[in-house]
Amino acid sequence: MSEYFIGLDIGTESVGWAVTDTQYNIQKRHGKALWGVRLFPEAQKAEERRIFRTSRRRYERRTQRIDLLRYLFSEEIAKVDPAFFQRLDESKFEEEDKKVASSGQPLGRYTLFADKNYSDIDYHKEFPTIYHLRNALLTEDRAFDVRLVYLAIHHILKKRGHFLFADMSLNAINFDLCFGELTDLLQNEYDLVFDLKDKSAFVAALTDRAMNTTQKKKALKTHSGVSKDDEQLSAIIDLLAGATVKASKICALELDKESDVSFSLKEEFEGIEQKLIESVGDGVRLICAVKRVYDWSMLENLLGGNATLSVAKVQVYEQHQKDLMELKNLFRADPALRKEMFRTEDEKIKNYAAYSGHSKIAYSCTYSDFAAYTKKKITQLLPKLDESGAKNASSIIEKLDMGVYLQKQTSKDNGIIPHQLHEKELALILSRAEKYLPFLLAKDNSGLTVSEKILAIFRFRIPYYVGPLNPASPFSWIVRSDEKITPWNFDMVVDLSASAERFITRMTATCSYLGEKVLPKDSLLYSKFVTLNMINKIKINGNELPISAKQSLFTNRIAQDGSATTSSIKSFLISNGYMQKSDEFSGIDSTFKVSLPGYKV
Repeated sequence: MSEYFIGLDIGTESVGWAVTDTQYNIQKRHGKALWGVRLFPEAQKAEERRIFRTSRRRYERRTQRIDLLRYLFSEEIAKVDPAFFQRLDESKFEEEDKKVASSGQPLGRYTLFADKNYSDIDYHKEFPTIYHLRNALLTEDRAFDVRLVYLAIHHILKKRGHFLFADMSLNAINFDLCFGELTDLLQNEYDLVFDLKDKSAFVAALTDRAMNTTQKKKALKTHSGVSKDDEQLSAIIDLLAGATVKASKICALELDKESDVSFSLKEEFEGIEQKLIESVGDGVRLICAVKRVYDWSMLENLLGGNATLSVAKVQVYEQHQKDLMELKNLFRADPALRKEMFRTEDEKIKNYAAYSGHSKIAYSCTYSDFAAYTKKKITQLLPKLDESGAKNASSIIEKLDMGVYLQKQTSKDNGIIPHQLHEKELALILSRAEKYLPFLLAKDNSGLTVSEKILAIFRFRIPYYVGPLNPASPFSWIVRSDEKITPWNFDMVVDLSASAERFITRMTATCSYLGEKVLPKDSLLYSKFVTLNMINKIKINGNELPISAKQSLFTNRIAQDGSATTSSIKSFLISNGYMQKSDEFSGIDSTFKVSLPGYKV
């Protein structure tokens, strides 16, 4: 709804809010006082703008990575194909709209290779997808064209995976790591113990794609030992199984219907993350911990036991071919339905043409829409199928329900891939390519080889406390020299400690009443004050704790662990002889929690 702002005109002056030009002219012509109304647009939330800004920065930094890679490869590729990068840049145009190459020759209809003996047709026959090329570079013992090496590295730098496990090796990313983070958070923040009854069976059920959501919920609860009475843990199990769960159940909060959010980890998490933060606040940390376990299981399914991502993606491509042939053979029983499934192009029809993106008109559909449409058409097809065909149809419907039929290499599930998987392939590709591309071992004034620079480009991330790199920006606080910043000289050009100090300084607020600097909530001094203030209220049988008990509780329990709950405080006091189990414990609420992240080592 839009808002109206009203102002009063007296004579030739305006009192209150401004009026429109038309109103002013009417008032001036008649010489009378006039009530004026201006229509203002409704205020918008910052969420949409923030998402746009984040996406823009992500794309800009991805473009910068590709530009640096081009710079490192440009000289060598120019020796083989001077128009290679120009063809890439002009690939989105029709042949007649492309610019002429620097040699004066037209670029032609090809977008990658235009050699006499090797064109795009030959390339796509040899490597149907980019993962086929990556896998060949990893496994085949031969000298590849420098342009093929560039294309593979280009794809890795473009889609380099997430950095949620930034400081860990690929071998360290396992179930124990992800589940351990979840159990620690439940213990420290919610005073809940989540021990698995049968760990191996739980992991097997979690990664079993043959189960539907209901079956997986039942299996996970059986192997974890969680009963329906454990509402919070039961909700977490449901979320891990892929079911839709209310955020209030996960975080053990009482929320009204308007603020509560129902969600599933099968959905795009980025689309609901902000809503969850607004709904449960810090409770989103628990949801993210559950999601990390879920993502691990999805990653295990994606890899399928393969050592590299490329092999797994090649298998997805080959399985898609088999599934497609099976589906086409099934629909041979009805030519009309077959045409509608594979050839009809209509935005309202969620058929294979829409799902695969091979439609000539610009539209597509999601897997869930395609699965629902396909199951409906298979049901219509059943009366025309023999016993064998009906059995195949039933199998296809079951696979569609599980989401394992006609999978694509590119999907939202790729968001769970950690950067370590891509980095592993990048390092292997570079080490093998160094044998037949000597320029990768060349060093410059930085003392780094081209291969080392490429790895630096892949790993490079701007620390949050450095902020914008342009010192002239009004939103910048960076301390740096005038030398151009690259991923391999970042630490030398940017003064990280000074930039971090400026970041903290500009983030420090000032008390509007006293005019003094405000301590951050999680600062050592303020968090200690809050904790000691809480400890001072504790009473045993109506009596305050002795000073020695207070000091011991803070130093030996709360400060060491960085957090505490009512239950953990009582356990510490009992184990150290400051109270008995039968004593009355009072002074703080039963759900009170305290956290000292600055003290935790």
